[in-house]
Amino acid sequence: MPGFFHYLSYCEEDKPFALKLRLILEKKGLRFISSEWDKTQSEKAAARNIKKADRFIVILSPATINHPRIKQEIKLAEQQSQLKEKDYQIIPILSAGLKESAINTWFDSKSFLPPIICQEGKLPLKQLYQNLNLIPENLKPETGNGINCLQLELSDPSLEEQEGKLLIKAT
Repeated sequence: MPGFFHYLSYCEEDKPFALKLRLILEKKGLRFISSEWDKTQSEKAAARNIKKADRFIVILSPATINHPRIKQEIKLAEQQSQLKEKDYQIIPILSAGLKESAINTWFDSKSFLPPIICQEGKLPLKQLYQNLNLIPENLKPETGNGINCLQLELSDPSLEEQEGKLLIKAT
């Protein structure tokens, strides 16, 4: 969601996928807290950026299972999630071939949104957009077509016709 800052956690082996993901999300208006495309930032800088972020997106793959930096970043994100409660979201992305139950390998708590599970290198964008509260372009309402849905609770409603148009009045 535009306005939020995102931290993308991944290991070097997943860098091509991470860069593709980041490009897709930046085209949707998402902003990332770190401008570094590679993971050469120091541990202190990573911790600072994880704390500044509103959302923590982590790519989980066989390469990250025993990766100490990824585990440390997840631990920091879980701490932030507990401190900020609903104001901090953790979004795990499982690479193809991993089952949802594998997520317990990385996380100590259930402080994350439902994981996004990739199939054969394909990223399920619809689920990702839902987790990020984004609306895919083909689902956005067309402009100028009026109100899609509006629900109001009115007291003393009345209908009145003026110049051939029906007007609703209420207090």
